[in-house]
Amino acid sequence: MVNEVGGWVWPANVRKALEYISACVDYRFDDLDWMAVETALPHTSWDSPEGWYDYPIVGTQTLTVFLACDPGDPVCIRVQGDLDPVQFATIETTISLLAEIEPADSQRPSCRSQGWLLSVRRIMSRSQSCLVSLSSGQTHARSRSSFVRRFRALNSRTISGLR
Repeated sequence: MVNEVGGWVWPANVRKALEYISACVDYRFDDLDWMAVETALPHTSWDSPEGWYDYPIVGTQTLTVFLACDPGDPVCIRVQGDLDPVQFATIETTISLLAEIEPADSQRPSCRSQGWLLSVRRIMSRSQSCLVSLSSGQTHARSRSSFVRRFRALNSRTISGLR
């Protein structure tokens, strides 16, 4: 069964999003991957399906990441693949989190700083803990709602500190 999860992130956060999405299938997104995406991204557009760039991520399973942006706008990301509920929620949370973290300005590369990276790792570690504690009998929408409430409560101070 192919699932799709998507959203948008700020352009400065695209690489981090792809690194975390890749980690969900035990793939290490490296500099060569980034060069391919970075080269293709300026030639994409949200306007039509043909304007999107698709990039395969092949790890323990295959995901296809679709990316599109228009100059000056956030980058839209869609991820398709056979995702289990934990992978789905992890990818969805990663995209949502990186949409909330807007780089302060182009002079301060906040998404490359060590402090930012450590904070995101801490947040993702907490998100895994929240997911594991959810009961399996809940519907996905209800699980996600509960997860998001707990996630935001756990991380409100960290997210505020990153802005």
